[in-house]
Amino acid sequence: MDKKVSIVIPNWNGKKFLEGCLGSLKEQTYKNLETYIVDNGSKDGSVDYIKTNFPAVKLVCFDKNTGFAPAVNAGIRACSGDYIALINNDTIVDPRFIEFLAKALDENEELGSVGCKMLGYDNPEILDGVGDGYRGGGLPGRIAHGEKDIGLFDKPRYILGACGGAAMYRRALFDDIGLFDDDYFAYLEDVDMALRAQSAGYKCLYVPEAIIYHLG
Repeated sequence: MDKKVSIVIPNWNGKKFLEGCLGSLKEQTYKNLETYIVDNGSKDGSVDYIKTNFPAVKLVCFDKNTGFAPAVNAGIRACSGDYIALINNDTIVDPRFIEFLAKALDENEELGSVGCKMLGYDNPEILDGVGDGYRGGGLPGRIAHGEKDIGLFDKPRYILGACGGAAMYRRALFDDIGLFDDDYFAYLEDVDMALRAQSAGYKCLYVPEAIIYHLG
């Protein structure tokens, strides 16, 4: 039987994105799934919208905006999957996205996480990124962000880490090295996680067949 995958999506006033994101998740070829939305005190009716239109989605709600890391940590604690996918709310997911990422983790025990090909929400010819890395001067950033997708990133490769807006992790990784650092309110928590994972001996693989469209 396929391992259970838990999808964790942080949301803050993102009601306008939810139909696209959650609708695309309903079309996944991988079926052993559960989805959690962690709502960070939205004031736009997001929670009621989810309850009405996507009743199967499980909710974790905060009264205020806790930031990305505390929100996804709450979702990770609440969910029960062997694999945990983090997805931003402003995304549309290709139908085989979860299938390809879970397959990569199934086939390679040394992987603690896997990343994907992120394309532009409005212009899918442009790469939103293919994982996290470091520039020559030491500044971290998304690999190939803003570049045209001309086939340079069509093969799997090891990367520093996956972008936290579209990634899948083994639960065992979190059990071993801990969750995201709550001190990162927004941004770079995924780079911190990648460095900690690499230091503990876990690799991250970029899986080009897994595609997500990200507004950003």
